[in-house]
Amino acid sequence: MRLLAEDIDGPISGGWDATTRRRRTNTTTVRGECRPLDDGRVIPFRPGPLPPRYEYLGPIGAGGMGSVCSVHDLYLLRCVAMKFLAREAARNPDHVRRFVREAQITADLEHPNVIPVYDWGTDDDGNHFFTMKRVDGRTLAEWIDGVGQPAREPAVFEEMLFALVKICDGLAFAHSRGVLHCDIKPENIMVGSHGQAYLMDWGVARACNERPAGGWLPAEIPAVGDPAPSVFRGALNGTPSFMAPEQAFGYMHLVDERTDVFGLGTVLFTILTGRPPFQGCDIGAVLLEARVCAVSFSCAGADGALAARLREVALRAMARAPGDRYQSVVELQCALQDAIDSAR
Repeated sequence: MRLLAEDIDGPISGGWDATTRRRRTNTTTVRGECRPLDDGRVIPFRPGPLPPRYEYLGPIGAGGMGSVCSVHDLYLLRCVAMKFLAREAARNPDHVRRFVREAQITADLEHPNVIPVYDWGTDDDGNHFFTMKRVDGRTLAEWIDGVGQPAREPAVFEEMLFALVKICDGLAFAHSRGVLHCDIKPENIMVGSHGQAYLMDWGVARACNERPAGGWLPAEIPAVGDPAPSVFRGALNGTPSFMAPEQAFGYMHLVDERTDVFGLGTVLFTILTGRPPFQGCDIGAVLLEARVCAVSFSCAGADGALAARLREVALRAMARAPGDRYQSVVELQCALQDAIDSAR
């Protein structure tokens, strides 16, 4: 999801219900050609006439900026996923640039734990699309929803942890190529039917050396309670319930590899507790929680020696100050694997 500074007082169209601790469909704002239903779901728009190579099969999902559908590649005789940029979003050159960049970044990250991209183009109506591997499986978020609190089922708990270890491999590779994901959350992790794990949706990815130009910028995250100077606040890219403090303040010049480490910590937190770390009645409330970053495991969660070790890993990964976190994905991955091995 891409939030702008003026969006922070609006309602959340999805997310988690703070009372029931169950997911409310999705965590993206509704935009473009995707119209919401009364229960918050988003209807994918059907693309226009496709190039002769592809046959439309049906919708897969939708978000505020576009839709994903299933198509049959008539040349290679396989089913693939096709992601479309919504027509309204396509009128904005910046959105088109981001969409093409997402396809290019993902295609360049050839790794077993990054979803592969096959093709890019436009349909006969001029709608931008790219195709990628269609995974027979579910997102980690759907998996967690399906079992309630996974930590209560040891076998499922272990499988989820192994999937997270694999995602660390893919993210570490991306960092080695100078790419930050910037929107790591259970919804963006796809787990296949045979244990495959893929890090999805690189729509807000950025280069490690990409920094805002010009002017004086704060050198660190403000202390708890200090207001963020609005003059320095840029676009908020990511999902508030899983944002690192530097993202929640809009300080994109402070975003680096340790921001993605924070994201991995939020995924581990969700596996352990069955809920995201930051919640609220609207986007402004969630952003405030993310800025304060008072992470707590006081709610009911996983028990046992392994869970205790994993809570320590999650808390360090989600430290408010980047300098207090694991300094690389590999360092976090080693700590995660050590915790798993110690329980055997």
